[in-house]
Amino acid sequence: MAAPRNIVESAIEGGILSWSDVGPRVEKMLEQVAGRATLFVGSALSSFKPAMLPVWDIFIQLLYVSLVNKAAEGLDNEQGVREILRNAIQEATKSKILQNYEVTETIARRQGTEYLDLLRAFSAQKQDGIWAANGAHRWVARSLREGKVAAVITTNFDDYIERALESLLSMAPQLGGGKMTFLFKIHGSCYEPETCIDTRLQRSQGLPSYTVDILDTLLQRTLWFVTAFSGGDMNDNADYLRIVSNKSHARVVWLHYPGSYKEKGLRLIQDVLDTAPESPQGLCVLEGVIHGERVSEGDDFPPFRITVEDWAGGLGPEWCKLTVIDLIRVIQARGGAKLCGKSLKELNFGESPRQDWNQVLQRMDKGVHEKQAGIAQKCCEVAKLIEKITDYNGPLSSLDADKFCEELNDAQSAFHQLQVWLQETVTADRPHAQSWVISALYGLILYCGGCLESALEQLRFSSAAAWLVGDIDTYRLLIETINSLPKPTTTTTTTTTPTTKVPRTREGVESEDLIEEESSTYMAFIPAMDNPNSKLNRYGVPPAQYMRALLHRAILFSDYVALPLNVLTNSSVFINEILFNYTLDTPNEFYLQYIVPILPDTLEFTPGTLWTYRQETIKRSGYLVEPVDERQIKKLDDYFQGLGGNRRFLNYDAKKISRDYGEFVRRQVEPEYQERTVEHLVKVWENLENPSDDGYDNSPRDSPDRQLEARDAAQFLVRTLHMYFTYLPPTQPIYRSNLYRYTDLFTESSDDPSTILPTSLPPSSLAPLLSRRAQIVKKPWIYGPFCHELFDPVYVSNIAMDLAMREIGGRGYCWAFVEERELWSWEFVAEVRGKDGVKIRADRMGIPYHSEGGAESHYQISSLLLGQMSQSSLLTARNSLLPIRKKLRLNTLLDEADGKLISQVMREFTQIPSSAKVGERIEKVRRMEERERDRVRELVRRCVFLVRKGRALERMYEEPYLAVPGMLGVRCEV
Repeated sequence: MAAPRNIVESAIEGGILSWSDVGPRVEKMLEQVAGRATLFVGSALSSFKPAMLPVWDIFIQLLYVSLVNKAAEGLDNEQGVREILRNAIQEATKSKILQNYEVTETIARRQGTEYLDLLRAFSAQKQDGIWAANGAHRWVARSLREGKVAAVITTNFDDYIERALESLLSMAPQLGGGKMTFLFKIHGSCYEPETCIDTRLQRSQGLPSYTVDILDTLLQRTLWFVTAFSGGDMNDNADYLRIVSNKSHARVVWLHYPGSYKEKGLRLIQDVLDTAPESPQGLCVLEGVIHGERVSEGDDFPPFRITVEDWAGGLGPEWCKLTVIDLIRVIQARGGAKLCGKSLKELNFGESPRQDWNQVLQRMDKGVHEKQAGIAQKCCEVAKLIEKITDYNGPLSSLDADKFCEELNDAQSAFHQLQVWLQETVTADRPHAQSWVISALYGLILYCGGCLESALEQLRFSSAAAWLVGDIDTYRLLIETINSLPKPTTTTTTTTTPTTKVPRTREGVESEDLIEEESSTYMAFIPAMDNPNSKLNRYGVPPAQYMRALLHRAILFSDYVALPLNVLTNSSVFINEILFNYTLDTPNEFYLQYIVPILPDTLEFTPGTLWTYRQETIKRSGYLVEPVDERQIKKLDDYFQGLGGNRRFLNYDAKKISRDYGEFVRRQVEPEYQERTVEHLVKVWENLENPSDDGYDNSPRDSPDRQLEARDAAQFLVRTLHMYFTYLPPTQPIYRSNLYRYTDLFTESSDDPSTILPTSLPPSSLAPLLSRRAQIVKKPWIYGPFCHELFDPVYVSNIAMDLAMREIGGRGYCWAFVEERELWSWEFVAEVRGKDGVKIRADRMGIPYHSEGGAESHYQISSLLLGQMSQSSLLTARNSLLPIRKKLRLNTLLDEADGKLISQVMREFTQIPSSAKVGERIEKVRRMEERERDRVRELVRRCVFLVRKGRALERMYEEPYLAVPGMLGVRCEV
């Protein structure tokens, strides 16, 4: 009998799975990826005996039953309360009023990391001294061991696959005849509960960037074989597993249990992916089953059940009561649990409980939770105050108005102190999940007092804080509230550009005696805002917030900001959210007055330039078109044309830029540069982020073995690329896309030489180049970063470097805002580009200064705080930083005193939002329209600050910090 040709046949022949039809389509899909497959398995895999772990529905039931039983313990009507509350939650989960992941989210919000300790219950058990892995676990382990799959991905916390692997001997790095395989647990492991992802709060933040990169790679280069997985993780976000983002090349074969319910997530990707019977990519859903005896709802799980009950008992009755109150309130907000009012009162010692402050909290020994309890009580009082104010439909009496003003002023003073606490905690590694409530209520206090501008500033900060902790629903509600509430009336200041000595004066901030002549003004590039929306979601703040932070930093430290046309015509976030604030009205001229468009010399700055560029680029093959309202682009055109003779733009020689890229990417691998390039790549490798998160090897990158591996790989790649360029005709243009295709950085997984090598190569070069390419493709985790380092910095720095070359004998520097991790790349490119007696320098303008402890440090600022700065705060800080810009205009490096000035200014204006500083007293209460009252009521109902038992769950992302000034000066010297 012939051996199974692929993982699907292996499963069928091994008696593990039965399929309705493998069919020719699956064969076509496998042909497209040279037989490479990824096995994706879900929780149902471990529900078969002898492992016999409960499926998720049963786990959730065990969980809430244990909590209710402990919460009702000792009540006069203990059994009656238990029955009513259990039935209410059971009915809500079965009817999908309350999703399973919302149960775990609600519990985790109250219990914090105490909840994750429960997940140890999923640890593998032994029977008769042998690990109780089932047949499916052993088949997965064999597939890994024998190299039948490139990878196994699982959402399971349990460690039965690992135990099955132990029985096949410990897994070595190289398996299956030299093929690299690995087990990737995207939701963490029960033996490391802190790694577990199990709540909607965690899922809504998306997966970490290194996980996203691995999923992208496997979707692009392998067939995904999905089994024992319902797709429920994708119900809120169809792209949670990156399948939608990779829809044009993903190949997914999904085993669906016959007659079972199709989760929303599966139905969503069915609507997006190609399902045509003849298509070699897309989604193929097949009916099929895993063989084996599966657990059912009537089965008991003594060890597992006892572990859950012990966990609830360890929390104690008070914390269980608070958690059950939370669950019932969520259900009641959706129209369920209508018979639970009396039972909730019994839990709360006779009063109907709020979640933030109630009798249970008042009577319990709060201990280390005293600070949280004080905040919860204050938030509760303010929420009730705002609800009372919004209940008034007509004018207030003088007496009522005075009383409300007094209470609002007291609340404003109290929330000033709370905002200081928020500043100290919101950017911590594990901020409180309801930290956003403080800024939201503070904003509503100010709004009720008629301070509209300050109120909106607070609400914007609150929205960023909500995103930071992963509360995406609240983030969206806050954005909707900000957009719907009336805006403060402002007077637009028209800015003009003098035609002689000084650049245009902005808002009267700068004085003429401090500004140098026109020729000394300088503009800076923001390389991170080239193709800006593609990777910004890997950060812990909203993309608009991060882009606004980049723009704010540039406004503080440069005269003008040079932006390419793809940002001004194709970035939906930058255009719609930042420049137009979700409207089709006038763009934000405050930002526009600092922006200088960068145009290829093939375009003249004439009426409709941006519009013309947009129309041309969206027709390009492979160009990623973002949804932008064309009316907004026309308004931007009108603005820049309206500047008349004072308008500014920057031209670059498009053909020269293209030629330069080819010349300097070649130079990096020429024999005289090879040793230097290898040293640079090894340095990059040692400093890559997430050194233990590449999914392949957990040894540190600075270990001798890893350094040797990195050096060997760098040498191999450099010599390979030199061979590649040697075979090309000398006049052959070099494009980044061709290099990406050769080194397998693009999404295509084809091995067809005609698609991965230029047609101009001689036939004799194909075999050696393809042989070396095969070695590169085998190790994408090391060759991928190396290839990007050789191909990308030359590309993104091209315009800045070219301008610096043109300025020989002129004013000197061309400026770019870069982060610490990018400096080596720019300095290396500058070194490579120097030729013919011309030396390019890349000088770090953010000189480290000595802190009080004596250590050298750069000042860094939270992108959350920098992005939320108001225009008035930004202008004030900009004015204070004028001495810094003056030195930069004169091409003078910054020193220790400058660093201290920057630190002082940034701390003053970013410690807390400016409106949080106690200012003038509230003298009147805003009279709201019914629409305003409804919106405020909806938000205040959401403002519930929970006292949490354990530590906060760890964030999925680390918030980026920006170096200030973070400027790199590129200049040429003869």
